[in-house]
Amino acid sequence: SGAVLAAEVVAGLLLAIVLTFFFLKDDRQLVRGLIRVLPSSRRAAADRLGHRGWDALGAYLRGAALLGIVEATVIGVTLLLVGADLALAVAAITFVAAFVPIVGAVVAGVVATLVALVTASPVAALIVAVVALVVQQLDNDLLGPLVYGRALRLHPLVILLGIAVGGALFGIVGTVLAVPVLAVVWNVVDEARQMAAANERLSASLPGSG
Repeated sequence: SGAVLAAEVVAGLLLAIVLTFFFLKDDRQLVRGLIRVLPSSRRAAADRLGHRGWDALGAYLRGAALLGIVEATVIGVTLLLVGADLALAVAAITFVAAFVPIVGAVVAGVVATLVALVTASPVAALIVAVVALVVQQLDNDLLGPLVYGRALRLHPLVILLGIAVGGALFGIVGTVLAVPVLAVVWNVVDEARQMAAANERLSASLPGSG
C-alpha cells in the first residue's frame, strides 16, 4: 500500500506539472478552440464563463502556493528552533499539503509534531503543535479569506465533502483536485446566474415587455 501511495503521489505531481505547463503555454488557444465548436450565439457567454472559471483556478493556485510558503516557513523555522531534525523535509510536506485546504494543514501539523517528538523531545513536540494550531487558525480565519477572495468562497463542510468524494473516487489526485474543481464550478455557476439575472432585467426594461 505504501508503494501504491508513493506511485500515486508521483504520478499526480507529474500530471499536474504537465497540465500546468500546457495550460499556461496554450491557454488562449485552448479556450478559442473550445469556443469555436459552439454555436455563434453561445460563444460570448461561453467566453465569459470560461474567463471566470480560469480566473478562479488561477486565484486558487496562487493562494494555495502563498499560504503554503507561509505555513512551510513557520513550521520549518519552529522545528529548527526546538532542535528537531528533518525541518526542510517537513517544510516541503507542509507546502504541498497547503493545496488540500483544511485536511492538508491538519496532516502537516500532525507530521511536524510527530517529527519533533521523535527527533527532539515531548516539550518540543508540544511547542510545534501549538505553533501549527495557531498557524492553521490564522490561515483559516484571516489569510485564507484574504488570499483566496472569491475563488474559494465555499463552506468548510462543502470542502471536506468534496475532498472525501474526490479521494474516494480518484485517490490522491482526486483529493488534490477536489477543491479547485469545486471553486471553478462554483464561480462558473455564479457567473451564469448573474448573466441570467442581467438578461431578465434587460428583457423587462425593453418596450412592450411585461
